[in-house]
Amino acid sequence: MNATSANQPSSSLVANLRTELMRYAPFAQMQASHVDHFVTAAEQAYYAPGETLLYALLVRQYRASRSAAFQSLARCHRMTDA
Repeated sequence: MNATSANQPSSSLVANLRTELMRYAPFAQMQASHVDHFVTAAEQAYYAPGETLLYALLVRQYRASRSAAFQSLARCHRMTDA
């Protein structure tokens, strides 16, 4: 197995995850190829019991890049706190 294929999920795993995700919004409205791209680009992460996941994901995103999506989410969060 080469280094590239070692980092790629199997096609059966991608298909199973796609089927499961497409049962729920927003994935139900997406094209299957777009869901496949999401699944193959995703990283598995573990969090402590009781940890607030949205906060953990926002912090992780912030550390990775200060993207427009994060800034938009932060603005929405500030508006709900007001």
